[in-house]
Amino acid sequence: MAAVIISHPEQCLGCKICMLVCSWQQDQVFHPDRSAIKIDVDEKNLACFIDLQEDQCTGCMLCVKNCPADVLERGEKE
Repeated sequence: MAAVIISHPEQCLGCKICMLVCSWQQDQVFHPDRSAIKIDVDEKNLACFIDLQEDQCTGCMLCVKNCPADVLERGEKE
């Protein structure tokens, strides 16, 4: 089975640390546009939306390891 990233957007703080560590892993730059994970923060409704672009994900799990709110977790794809 392959590893996948499972998200719990209701817990997301909107800090975007996951995006920064992903972009560093991908291209050695801290730039959210270079990340395989996108966080959209809706400040009006206090909600976060998480979009993981699996075709760009390397499976390194740095986003999971660095999320301060434990929003992301490693799972198994069946």
